[in-house]
Order: sequence, then structure tokens, then C-alpha cells
Amino acid sequence: MQPKTINIETAKGINYIFVRDDLGRIQYFRAFSVPVKKWRFNLPFLYGCNSLNICTKLNGHFVPVKITKSRLKKYSSLFIKLPSPNWIKKNLTVNFDPNTQQLAYNEVGKSITLGPQFFKLPYFLQFFVYYHELGHNYYHSEENADLYAIKRYLEAGGSPSSILYALDEGLANSGLKTKRLEEAKNYLIKIQ
Repeated sequence: MQPKTINIETAKGINYIFVRDDLGRIQYFRAFSVPVKKWRFNLPFLYGCNSLNICTKLNGHFVPVKITKSRLKKYSSLFIKLPSPNWIKKNLTVNFDPNTQQLAYNEVGKSITLGPQFFKLPYFLQFFVYYHELGHNYYHSEENADLYAIKRYLEAGGSPSSILYALDEGLANSGLKTKRLEEAKNYLIKIQ
């Protein structure tokens, strides 16, 4: 299935959207504090699946919606100017470590290692985490690796809200988490 932009319309409104592909991967999730009657979202990472199950609810009850699909509408990332790389190292492999507590880490110049928690993330968030680790092939700092991941994720069709969700879910609670979320928000509010 090709990546798509999904448009949803309903007369009653919805406060919950959940999309799974035929492989059971969570492709999109959104909860609203007040019901919405129209919503548009991207499903950029549909490789390896043939169908989608789109669930919409209002106050816990299923709501029928009108769904239209269109070609993937990508967010512009031209406003993001990446700094010059501190270094350029290419990874040789991607590995799995069943014993690590980390989502993922980059042994620069050797491998990116994914942990069990990585695969518990919704599928669409895994891409952002992976892009962040790729960013460490060019940048020492977490902030620049985040910026690299934001740019790559937007270019792939990922949504700004998914970026914030990935950072919120993927980072341990600390002062750095708050700082990195704020920096991401400051970039993402520039999207037009």
C-alpha cells in the first residue's frame, strides 16, 4: 500500500482515532479533548501492508465516518537548516540487543542497536527514533540529532504531532526531556 493522506468527516464528531494496518502495527493514534467533525492526517509508513483498519469513536462508542484518501501531503522541512556535521560516520549494521533498557543507541561508525522497548513503540514512532540515531552519524549532541530526525521525519510525510509524541514517549523524564520537547516545539511551530 502506498503512503496516504486520510480525510475524515462526521456529523457527530469524534474524540478518538486509531489506525492499524493488516500486520497489526499502530499506524496512527489521536485523542481529542473536544470532539472534532473533520480531521486530516498522514499515514506515511505503510510499507508491507495491504489494508487499514480505521477506528473512530465518540465517548467510547464507534462512530461512522466518511473517509477519503489522497496522495500523501508532506510537510515542508525547508525551514530547518541543519548545522554543519561534527563528523560523518556511516554505520555498518543495525542490531538487536534483547538485554538493553534503552530504546535504541548508536555506536557511531559501528552499528545502531535497537532494544526490546523500541519494538513496543507504535510503528510510526519507530521511524523517528531510528532517524534520531542516524543523526548521531553526523552530530554529537542530542539536540542536533533531534533536529536531523525532525527534518527527515517531515520529509518522509510524518506529522509534527507524532514527533512530539515520539520525544515524549521515548525520553526518560528529566530536565533534558523538557528541554528537548521545547526545542522541537519551537521548530515545529514554524510549519505553514
